[in-house]
Amino acid sequence: SKAIKHEYSEENNLTIEKANLLDIINSYPIYDKSISLKNLSGNIDLFNEIIEMFKQSIPGYLKDLEKTYQVKDWETIETIVHKIKGGACYAGAVRLNYVCKNFLRCYLTGQTQQSEILYTHLIFSLKETYKALES
Repeated sequence: SKAIKHEYSEENNLTIEKANLLDIINSYPIYDKSISLKNLSGNIDLFNEIIEMFKQSIPGYLKDLEKTYQVKDWETIETIVHKIKGGACYAGAVRLNYVCKNFLRCYLTGQTQQSEILYTHLIFSLKETYKALES
Protein backbone atom coordinates (compact mmCIF):
# COMPACT_ATOMS: atom_id res chain seq x y z
CA SER A 1 0.00 0.00 0.00
CA LYS A 2 3.01 2.25 0.48
CA ALA A 3 3.70 2.31 -3.26
CA ILE A 4 0.15 3.34 -4.04
CA LYS A 5 0.31 6.16 -1.54
CA HIS A 6 3.55 7.43 -3.03
CA GLU A 7 2.19 7.30 -6.56
CA TYR A 8 -0.92 9.18 -5.49
CA SER A 9 0.98 11.96 -3.77
CA GLU A 10 3.31 12.33 -6.73
CA GLU A 11 0.38 12.66 -9.10
CA ASN A 12 -1.15 15.15 -6.73
CA ASN A 13 2.02 17.21 -6.81
CA LEU A 14 1.89 17.40 -10.59
CA THR A 15 -1.65 18.73 -10.48
CA ILE A 16 -0.65 21.32 -7.91
CA GLU A 17 2.38 22.18 -9.99
CA LYS A 18 0.28 22.68 -13.10
CA ALA A 19 -2.22 24.91 -11.33
CA ASN A 20 0.41 27.11 -9.76
CA LEU A 21 2.98 27.07 -12.53
CA LEU A 22 1.95 30.39 -14.03
CA ASP A 23 1.84 32.04 -10.59
CA ILE A 24 5.28 30.68 -9.81
CA ILE A 25 6.67 31.81 -13.17
CA ASN A 26 5.18 35.27 -12.75
CA SER A 27 6.62 35.57 -9.24
CA TYR A 28 10.10 35.77 -10.77
CA PRO A 29 11.15 39.15 -12.16
CA ILE A 30 11.47 39.25 -15.95
CA TYR A 31 14.81 40.91 -15.60
CA ASP A 32 17.11 41.83 -12.73
CA LYS A 33 20.07 44.03 -13.61
CA SER A 34 21.75 43.52 -10.23
CA ILE A 35 21.95 39.74 -10.74
CA SER A 36 23.56 40.23 -14.12
CA LEU A 37 26.08 42.74 -12.77
CA LYS A 38 26.93 40.41 -9.90
CA ASN A 39 27.55 37.58 -12.39
CA LEU A 40 29.85 39.89 -14.33
CA SER A 41 31.72 41.24 -11.26
CA GLY A 42 30.18 44.67 -11.79
CA ASN A 43 31.75 45.24 -15.21
CA ILE A 44 29.29 47.71 -16.76
CA ASP A 45 30.79 47.65 -20.28
CA LEU A 46 30.66 43.88 -20.39
CA PHE A 47 27.16 44.06 -18.97
CA ASN A 48 25.94 46.37 -21.76
CA GLU A 49 27.60 44.15 -24.34
CA ILE A 50 26.05 40.95 -22.98
CA ILE A 51 22.57 42.47 -22.69
CA GLU A 52 22.79 43.71 -26.28
CA MET A 53 24.07 40.36 -27.56
CA PHE A 54 21.40 38.44 -25.69
CA LYS A 55 18.65 40.77 -26.86
CA GLN A 56 19.78 40.43 -30.47
CA SER A 57 19.83 36.65 -30.22
CA ILE A 58 16.19 36.36 -29.08
CA PRO A 59 14.47 36.78 -32.49
CA GLY A 60 16.69 34.02 -33.89
CA TYR A 61 15.93 31.75 -30.95
CA LEU A 62 12.20 32.30 -31.47
CA LYS A 63 12.46 31.47 -35.16
CA ASP A 64 14.52 28.33 -34.50
CA LEU A 65 12.21 27.15 -31.73
CA GLU A 66 9.04 27.63 -33.75
CA LYS A 67 10.55 25.84 -36.76
CA THR A 68 11.77 22.96 -34.60
CA TYR A 69 8.51 22.76 -32.66
CA GLN A 70 6.51 22.34 -35.87
CA VAL A 71 8.25 19.03 -36.49
CA LYS A 72 8.30 18.25 -32.75
CA ASP A 73 12.05 17.78 -32.72
CA TRP A 74 12.38 17.92 -28.94
CA GLU A 75 16.05 17.00 -28.95
CA THR A 76 16.96 20.12 -30.94
CA ILE A 77 14.57 22.20 -28.83
CA GLU A 78 16.46 21.00 -25.75
CA THR A 79 19.77 22.13 -27.30
CA ILE A 80 18.35 25.58 -28.07
CA VAL A 81 16.87 25.90 -24.57
CA HIS A 82 20.29 25.08 -23.10
CA LYS A 83 21.83 27.96 -25.07
CA ILE A 84 19.07 30.34 -24.02
CA LYS A 85 19.48 29.34 -20.38
CA GLY A 86 23.18 30.19 -20.48
CA GLY A 87 22.49 33.62 -21.93
CA ALA A 88 19.56 34.26 -19.62
CA CYS A 89 21.70 33.52 -16.60
CA TYR A 90 24.34 36.10 -17.55
CA ALA A 91 21.82 38.66 -18.75
CA GLY A 92 19.87 38.50 -15.48
CA ALA A 93 16.73 37.29 -17.28
CA VAL A 94 15.51 35.57 -14.12
CA ARG A 95 12.06 34.45 -15.28
CA LEU A 96 13.33 33.10 -18.57
CA ASN A 97 16.11 31.25 -16.78
CA TYR A 98 13.54 29.65 -14.46
CA VAL A 99 11.33 28.56 -17.37
CA CYS A 100 14.34 27.10 -19.20
CA LYS A 101 15.45 25.19 -16.10
CA ASN A 102 12.01 23.69 -15.62
CA PHE A 103 11.60 22.86 -19.28
CA LEU A 104 14.89 20.96 -19.26
CA ARG A 105 13.95 19.13 -16.06
CA CYS A 106 10.61 18.02 -17.50
CA TYR A 107 12.14 17.08 -20.83
CA LEU A 108 14.87 14.99 -19.21
CA THR A 109 12.38 13.19 -16.95
CA GLY A 110 10.10 12.46 -19.90
CA GLN A 111 7.18 14.63 -18.77
CA THR A 112 5.87 15.32 -22.25
CA GLN A 113 2.72 17.14 -21.20
CA GLN A 114 4.64 19.44 -18.89
CA SER A 115 7.24 20.05 -21.61
CA GLU A 116 4.47 21.19 -23.95
CA ILE A 117 3.09 23.57 -21.32
CA LEU A 118 6.55 24.91 -20.52
CA TYR A 119 7.33 25.33 -24.21
CA THR A 120 4.40 27.76 -24.45
CA HIS A 121 5.68 29.65 -21.41
CA LEU A 122 9.15 29.68 -22.90
CA ILE A 123 8.03 31.41 -26.10
CA PHE A 124 6.05 33.93 -24.07
CA SER A 125 8.97 34.52 -21.71
CA LEU A 126 11.38 35.11 -24.60
CA LYS A 127 9.08 37.78 -26.05
CA GLU A 128 8.57 39.35 -22.62
CA THR A 129 12.31 39.41 -21.97
CA TYR A 130 13.00 40.99 -25.37
CA LYS A 131 10.51 43.78 -24.62
CA ALA A 132 12.00 44.34 -21.16
CA LEU A 133 15.56 44.54 -22.50
CA GLU A 134 14.51 46.96 -25.22
CA SER A 135 13.08 49.51 -22.83
